[in-house]
Amino acid sequence: MRIAVPVQNGMVVPTFEETTTFKLYDVENGQVTRELTMSAGGTGAELLTDFLRSAGVSLLLCAAIAGKTIALLDEKGVMFQWGILGKADQMVQEYLANQLALRKNPGCASGGCGEGSCDCGDDCSSCAWE
Repeated sequence: MRIAVPVQNGMVVPTFEETTTFKLYDVENGQVTRELTMSAGGTGAELLTDFLRSAGVSLLLCAAIAGKTIALLDEKGVMFQWGILGKADQMVQEYLANQLALRKNPGCASGGCGEGSCDCGDDCSSCAWE
């Protein structure tokens, strides 16, 4: 499995669609076997989701994500988990150990921006994190 995390200076980028760089983690038997950092070549939902698909990513760990991006990830067969902030390496290790604490986005429906109404605009990227 390949996990991708949008990063800047080793930290998860707060808004997925504004990232230009990803740290990729190849995982076998629950352990990271390889790490690499790659430029996506630009920003925006379509370009970034195309990059993830072409890089063979099966799971995206990210902070805020727009509804349009969620639909594109579904189209391309990339699973995602949102609400993640902190050091990318630590977040991946916590995910693999089933210890990842997700942050709730208080202005959005409890199921996430893509699963209900949002009080913060049409893409929830402007919501304040707890």
